[in-house]
Amino acid sequence: MVVEGRLLAAAGEGAAEAIRRLKRRGIWTEPAFAEHFALPGDACDTLLDMADWSHAALAAAAADGKRLPREGRFCAIVDGGKASRRDLPPEPKKAEASGVGGGSS
Repeated sequence: MVVEGRLLAAAGEGAAEAIRRLKRRGIWTEPAFAEHFALPGDACDTLLDMADWSHAALAAAAADGKRLPREGRFCAIVDGGKASRRDLPPEPKKAEASGVGGGSS
């Protein structure tokens, strides 16, 4: 998509390499952009919506994404890397997920 190149240009130094690192981890292109820039909603839909944005608007979105924490709570990659969703709760610890420990029977 053309918007991806424009977003990288607006983001400045380091953004392209950060996207490449995410892609080397197996994350698809659009979800990698969503993860790096903390984009809301479906990665493809959001990037398509951004296609008509001005350079200034893209730069502001890139700057906003840099300020958000990268702790998995924002733009967690789900469904085998096929989607990017925002504001997911943190993944449960293994003991909580399996029901082991802490519970009463």
